[in-house]
Amino acid sequence: MVPSLYCLRETPERNYRQRTQWNVRDSDATLIITPAAELTGGSQFTQEWAQKIDRPCLHVYRCNE
Repeated sequence: MVPSLYCLRETPERNYRQRTQWNVRDSDATLIITPAAELTGGSQFTQEWAQKIDRPCLHVYRCNE
């Protein structure tokens, strides 16, 4: 159980997309860290959602040269 001092709320839906949307909406900015330059799956959705609602988002990846 998470202590009530953190003011957390569970999302009504189990789908990760709603959780992602709420996290992006409620944060000051979003940082996505991946091992590759191309975003896929949930990371890509996170970046697209941040852009759609005009929230700051930075993607950092490791370049293997």
